Amino acid sequence: MDVENDTYSAVNVSLKMLLHQALGIREDLILGIPRDLESARFEIKAKVLASDHQSKGILNYRPMVVSFLRKRFHLQTHTELRRLPLYELVVFKGQPKVEPFTGDVNSESGFNGDGRTAVAARNVPMDRVANYLADIVHRTVVNKTGLKGRYSFSLNWSPEDTRAADPDAGPSIFTAVREQLGLSLKPAKGPVQVLVVDHVEQPTQN
Repeated sequence: MDVENDTYSAVNVSLKMLLHQALGIREDLILGIPRDLESARFEIKAKVLASDHQSKGILNYRPMVVSFLRKRFHLQTHTELRRLPLYELVVFKGQPKVEPFTGDVNSESGFNGDGRTAVAARNVPMDRVANYLADIVHRTVVNKTGLKGRYSFSLNWSPEDTRAADPDAGPSIFTAVREQLGLSLKPAKGPVQVLVVDHVEQPTQN
């Protein structure tokens, strides 16, 4: 999926991918898509009208994607809270290994890395760490560490598909979080906001 020269294009994308990009909700929290549409893939190319979707010089394609889905897929959705499995991010054995950030809190903050096997975090609060881990484990992660302030750290792990093919691969994300950060992803249940698809149809042709 790409936006270039006021043109939005997407190739071989699923409806869940489009909803994720348009609404920022994880794909595992999108429910109710019929099986035939859930497995379907689409190709989209559309002009983004800057007059409608530009603010302070920055082109925002998300409203266009939402409008497109409503018109072409006749999409109707609502959000609700459901009690679902999640992880609580807690301190492991009372001794975190993450280093407090001692620089200017207004300096650069974020994550660098491939997001699949390694990341270097700088100047990030624990709530952001929990959200980052949620994208990796595909489940909501709630910050229960009690750690205040901001932190910097490095984290290296091996994805589950790599570990399945190579028993000597690096640690899982769960082991890496424990051993490298001194934290733990504890299974739990709690309220999670999900997006429920009430109605959707095969898209109309251009």
